[in-house]
Amino acid sequence: MNNLIVEASHIHFIIDRPEVEAVDTRRPREFFDRLRVTKDLALEIQGKVEISFYGFENDWRELFESDEMRRYIPALVSALLELFFFVRTQQPTQTLMTFALCQTNVSWVNGRSTRTVTRQLFYDTEQLVGFITHGYIGLNEMID
Repeated sequence: MNNLIVEASHIHFIIDRPEVEAVDTRRPREFFDRLRVTKDLALEIQGKVEISFYGFENDWRELFESDEMRRYIPALVSALLELFFFVRTQQPTQTLMTFALCQTNVSWVNGRSTRTVTRQLFYDTEQLVGFITHGYIGLNEMID
């Protein structure tokens, strides 16, 4: 299993809606623990993990507009101190943006986006200081 993980260009970790609704971070925590089993394994996987969520595809809201996600993401961030070390860094990637937007006040400029029209978002960057600080603490811990 470790060989498959190391050889992959990226790792897509999917969290199911029932886990989100229960604010259950055990499975992601166990997965990240597995990635840290050895220093060599962790270094091979650095920058490869993309996190997505299953069960929200029929919800008309963006993930960051969902009350369930806005409760879950801060708990998940707290549980995954090493998130910034493992999170995917090459495009396409949505993990950090989704996580950040779930932890700040967000509003649409001139209405919501649709499939045909993209609108701008306004978000409070001051509220992201804690998220970024927490991420860098974990990143520094992993690098040390």
